[in-house]
Amino acid sequence: MKQFKLLMLTAIITLCGAFLFTSCGDDDEVEEFKMPIGQWIYEGKGLLSDDFDAALIDIPQETTINLLGRSVNDGKWYDYPLVCTYNIEAETATSGTITFSDKTKNTIAFKLAGNTLTLTSDKGKFIFKRTSGIKSEGVYQ
Repeated sequence: MKQFKLLMLTAIITLCGAFLFTSCGDDDEVEEFKMPIGQWIYEGKGLLSDDFDAALIDIPQETTINLLGRSVNDGKWYDYPLVCTYNIEAETATSGTITFSDKTKNTIAFKLAGNTLTLTSDKGKFIFKRTSGIKSEGVYQ
């Protein structure tokens, strides 16, 4: 009888111990997308108007995005007005879509990989590289 009780106690402890190794969290949770804080530069025409030969996305904090363009005329950086609001929808922690409230612009897909931010729209694919220290001269006239 002592051996039976000992076996039962061992079995109960083994079953209870098995639950200690189960995960408490959901392994399928998608990480929340965090805005890539900092400055991102695209060298080339096609993203903004023909007056600009480069574009800069400046993200000083999670809820703010500034868009700058480098003037072809004087090589200085100017604020490029964002005339509508936008919504960022993350599909994963590093990719998703950007849609605009005025519906005149098509949806833009984004993908973040290290120091590269890729935007893809009906205009093409634009690859931005991380940079820093660029300041605006004000609103473009």
